[in-house]
Amino acid sequence: FDEPLSNLDAALRVQTRLEIAKLHHAIGTASMIYVTHDQVEAMTLADKIVLLRAGEDVQKKGSIAQVGSPLTLYHRPASLFVAEFIGSPKMNILPGLLEHAAADRSEVRLIGTPFSAAIDSTRLASGATISVGVRPEDMRLSDAAGTNVVTGQIEHIEKLGDASLLYVNVGAQIPLLTMKVEGTATQSIGSTVHMYCPPEALHLFDVEGDACRRTPELPT
Repeated sequence: FDEPLSNLDAALRVQTRLEIAKLHHAIGTASMIYVTHDQVEAMTLADKIVLLRAGEDVQKKGSIAQVGSPLTLYHRPASLFVAEFIGSPKMNILPGLLEHAAADRSEVRLIGTPFSAAIDSTRLASGATISVGVRPEDMRLSDAAGTNVVTGQIEHIEKLGDASLLYVNVGAQIPLLTMKVEGTATQSIGSTVHMYCPPEALHLFDVEGDACRRTPELPT
């Protein structure tokens, strides 16, 4: 299949995607190759995803970024490219400093705040420049600032019914962070919010964009 749903409206796309999934299950052991730019289709239909690189780097464009199950790409992205591509809303990325490299619990500093991350960072040196990622759905509201807490001001709110997206300014030169909260948000634009980022939810990338291994047991 090559982009079979691209010209369908939203409702028909969902229905047809379900029919393709049922067909795949009915066929059983036969392999199906499905080409798509839609990550929802890839995540819901695939047993294994081959994610190809895009972008301006002609030496990497079209090369394989990662091969694995949908949940492997979601929970253990091999690179910054994969991490930002998989997931909607996309992963938040913050610049940071690796203060203490460790095999199971690394210490990093983001926006002047100490963070503990369940990451094996032993291939890097303490003091290395890094990027840390956290998905909007993994963040939690906190009552106060502290370790693993990012503080900022809400610039925009999207109320989706079952959930709300908070877009938060945490400082100059840093893109707005997105946080997903259940239900209808009670916060208002301009208010200060503290966002807790669990150590087990963090991702760490070196200056080349390659991921360090996450240590928690994760679905595959």
